[in-house]
Amino acid sequence: MQPFMGLLRPIFCWYLVTMALISTIYADAIPPLPDDETYFAYTLPLPDPIVDEVEEAPQRLPQVIRNEAPPLNLATLEAMTLTDHPTVLTAVAEMQAARGTWLQSGLRPNPTIGYAGTEIGNERRAGFQGAYWQQTFVRGNKLQLNRAVASQEVAWREQAVISAELDVLTELRVAFYQLLVIQERHRVLSRLVEISHQAEQTAQQLVEAQEKPRTDHLQASIELARFRTDLQSTVIAKRKARRALEARAGQQQTDWQQVDGSVQPMPEPLEWQQTIDEILSTHPSIIMATSAVQRARYQLARERAEPIPNLQTQIMVQHDDSTDLVVPSVQAVWAIPWHNRNQGAIARAQADLRAAMQQLNERRLDLRREAADLFADYETAAQRVTAFETSILPKASETQQLITEAYRGQEIEFLVLLTAQRTFFQSTLAYLNALESLWTSRWRVLGMMPMQAIPRPQ
Repeated sequence: MQPFMGLLRPIFCWYLVTMALISTIYADAIPPLPDDETYFAYTLPLPDPIVDEVEEAPQRLPQVIRNEAPPLNLATLEAMTLTDHPTVLTAVAEMQAARGTWLQSGLRPNPTIGYAGTEIGNERRAGFQGAYWQQTFVRGNKLQLNRAVASQEVAWREQAVISAELDVLTELRVAFYQLLVIQERHRVLSRLVEISHQAEQTAQQLVEAQEKPRTDHLQASIELARFRTDLQSTVIAKRKARRALEARAGQQQTDWQQVDGSVQPMPEPLEWQQTIDEILSTHPSIIMATSAVQRARYQLARERAEPIPNLQTQIMVQHDDSTDLVVPSVQAVWAIPWHNRNQGAIARAQADLRAAMQQLNERRLDLRREAADLFADYETAAQRVTAFETSILPKASETQQLITEAYRGQEIEFLVLLTAQRTFFQSTLAYLNALESLWTSRWRVLGMMPMQAIPRPQ
């Protein structure tokens, strides 16, 4: 027991000295990480602390919208979508995974401790008995570069979240205004059926009074049946649009029947130059491509640092049972970059950087073409809406009023009155279609502009 206790005392002393020495060497070998803005393309919050046990993520079931305050407005649906839509939640989870990768990529290697015994049983003695402590020191700022590369992946994933929000919000808004237009179309057709029913009854009374031919009554009946069929089709279309809106909002089993909103008045018109400038500067795909370029630059720097050898050290303390002496030993090992200087990986990283830069330019051109097509659809729809509001609808309304007054004075035939009414309501329905196209194209243009499209808390 006495030799064993004599062995523990020097080992403990050497351990304290070794820990102090290693701490000093390690602090000199790896300087502190620079500020976030040096490596991060965008401000990134620090990753959440690591916990010992990973809790099982609860499954988020889609919320059921109760019929407490129907109908729903667009702002409420947008909040539901950003909170519960699976596409957004998936993108957020992938961003959090990227932050975990960033944290892990810069962690230092763990030290190794162990037991060492040699010449055991020689001359019937315990031989050399002791312990050793090993540590690998990463040189060349490899850990910093690892995190620099991973930081660009985090920035890329952050923009992927914004892109997912843009996609789901754009489709939600398009579906919302499609339902609004269908609701308005249902109101117009209901009014048209009511007027046609009154006209059919009037025609029947005139026929019974032998003031008009029976063909007038038959024509009015045909018009009424046709409008009723259109109204029934609109009811089905309304139900379909409501279900589509539920899916766009990531909801199921909803109880509401209508949405609250108006297709009029129209907001301020969009300007092409202002629109394209904002798209090319803020669109997520542009920022993602920029992050890919920056990531390729850091990856190239990382590959160039790879040939710098890491330092592997070992400190061992043993007790010689034959002489009752404590024998320390120190080892330092590093590789010589002779044959392999990471030439192939460096060449690949250089090619990846050139490809990323060209992909950024290509994405700018693709966005410009896509924006041009969408903006042309917007301008065409806006021109049609303007034509309806300034010319077609006022003239159709005036024509209907004049013909109605002439019919009451028995100056024109009943078929002329039906034709005027049909023209007016068909013009109104066509105007609603133009409004739907205008809102759809407008939301798709705004869907390329995160600052305009994504609501943010004040």
